[in-house]
Amino acid sequence: MKRFLIALFAILSSSVVAQNVITPPTTEEGFKVIELSKMDLSKTTCGWSTPKANKSIEGHPITIAGKTYASGVGTHATGRINLKLNGSAMRFKAQLGIDDEVVPNKGNVKYTIKGIGENGLSSVLAEGTIVSGGLTQNIDVDVNGYKYLIIDLDENGENSYDHVDVANAYFTWDDDEGAASPPYIVSNDEIGSPLACATIVFSQPGVRFMHKIRASQPNALVSVSDLPKGLKWNSERNLVEGCVKKAGVYTYHALVENDGVTQKVPVTLTVSKDLQQPVPFMGWLSWNVWEEAIDEKIMLETAHAAKRYGLDKLGYKYLCLDDWWHCCKERPADGFPEWDQAKFPNGMRYLTDTLHALGFKAGIYSDAAAHTCAGAFASYGYEKIDAKAYADWGFDLLKYDYCGAPPAAEEAQRRYTAMGNALKESGRNILFYMCEWGPREPWKWGAETGATCWRCTYDSRDYWDWGSKANGGHIGVIQGVDVMKHLWAYSGVNRFNDADMMMIGLHGTGRSSSYDAANYPTGRAGMTQEEYQSQFSLWAMYASPLTLSFDIRNISDDDLRIISNKEMIAINQDRMGQAAELVSDTIISGQQVEVYVKDLENGDMAVAVFNRGESTIHYTFYPQQAYLNGKKPYKFHDVWGISQDKMVGAEGYNMQVLPHQTRVFRVSRK
Repeated sequence: MKRFLIALFAILSSSVVAQNVITPPTTEEGFKVIELSKMDLSKTTCGWSTPKANKSIEGHPITIAGKTYASGVGTHATGRINLKLNGSAMRFKAQLGIDDEVVPNKGNVKYTIKGIGENGLSSVLAEGTIVSGGLTQNIDVDVNGYKYLIIDLDENGENSYDHVDVANAYFTWDDDEGAASPPYIVSNDEIGSPLACATIVFSQPGVRFMHKIRASQPNALVSVSDLPKGLKWNSERNLVEGCVKKAGVYTYHALVENDGVTQKVPVTLTVSKDLQQPVPFMGWLSWNVWEEAIDEKIMLETAHAAKRYGLDKLGYKYLCLDDWWHCCKERPADGFPEWDQAKFPNGMRYLTDTLHALGFKAGIYSDAAAHTCAGAFASYGYEKIDAKAYADWGFDLLKYDYCGAPPAAEEAQRRYTAMGNALKESGRNILFYMCEWGPREPWKWGAETGATCWRCTYDSRDYWDWGSKANGGHIGVIQGVDVMKHLWAYSGVNRFNDADMMMIGLHGTGRSSSYDAANYPTGRAGMTQEEYQSQFSLWAMYASPLTLSFDIRNISDDDLRIISNKEMIAINQDRMGQAAELVSDTIISGQQVEVYVKDLENGDMAVAVFNRGESTIHYTFYPQQAYLNGKKPYKFHDVWGISQDKMVGAEGYNMQVLPHQTRVFRVSRK
């Protein structure tokens, strides 16, 4: 009977021809437009039949209340559409209703549109009820700043006739001159994991290990089972800790209880003395200061200067060629990669042999598409050939970018896995540095590709706060912080979150990193020394790779003071590999203040107090904030030497923090 009534009503409706077909705009308010119907609908859920692009669920033109729409999605309750916003989406607009193919007063659907932030918390942006024969609900919501947008369609008691049209549906988004990725549809599995932490973890034999278990839902209860010998569960802090002495691959389980339902998630722990990246790598990358001008002479002068300043002894071992070492824009006809012979007249093997003889390791660059970000030939489809060439040339690291590649996370994972496998088969242990920028959340799947660190942010610029422009492919220090501060549970030994190259030392003299900053928003590039020092401090606390990007052939005394702080480097290079946990984000005297704590192998805690504001504040830090017994005294050692060592107990440590300053302390029991 239902099918008969639907068919009859469709025939009757077809006699009424809409005078105008409503179409979405091609651009709006200076932003690009991407239509919902042009995305992959196979990842949506639908209560009956399959979703249709630009058609109703029955395959008719989308028509609601007599109005016909050229674009939209026809679906059926109960259904769901999950969208990853990639930091580029500005607004979502649509007309929501029951298609006219349904008999009046039959369809009845409750809709909820939610935004999910980086912290996992959700906000309802729009909700209501739609009925057949009724008017459309106009949806126009600000999605800027959210990670996901969820469109939930509930059958509201009964799912007959619930033929929902998400009509004239589109996002406005900022593509930042081609550097950003548009929103796209993701599956329930991508956002539905009960855990918001790493499940593939690493350690070295005999080294203290720590794995912090974080549930996706704030009220969920977590525990573990099947721990290997040497590990125990800390129920107060929800973490696994201890020491595994024997090398091997172990499996234990995280148990997540929510609303009376317990899910069991396997965790893989690899204990090995041969991990590729037991601590974050340190080094120098050529792009920010040299771009396409990089050559053999500059690389070797840089190496000799790094040696002269003692950077190698501090841990800055990797000297990396970035984009445009290549001979040409298109790959040579024989299919093999070739360097620019004018720039590198003695060849790549000569370059790497010379760097190795000086005590350094050599890095090279490519991209998971047909061309690199700057337009040279790249490695997609040639992964095995290129990986073997890099090995034969003697390189020790590959930075692998994602310009020009498809936006879907699954495709990114496939492309990075292809190169990861090729590197493993190359005959040389080449560190795989994934440069994906974060939209596809590589911290969740990067370890499966063979990578041991992954970029989590868009490209850093020589600027403190890039403001709303951070929706695209360029960011300031503040925007990098806003990404990294939420990711601590995904970092660890041999799986490090990378916050991108540091800007220290550039002082507005870089190429695109400084030129872009000079054009936005104040017309000036560069930062203060306090700001450069804050970036160094925070990157070290996050356990990010520490990579310099300025001309290190001539380093000022004050820049050298910052990058050679051995105590700050020791915090970054701690063998337990923990990223600093954000324990407080609050307003003090009108200024935003963030407090981080980082567990260290010997039991000490590193503490950072970061004043994001424009005025000096006074802050009291209490040992309990670092999970320490507040009744006992602890030694607070100022890593930057601003104040003298002090024993602190329940009274806390009171400090002054200047604008944009980060105070860092090493807290110990002695």
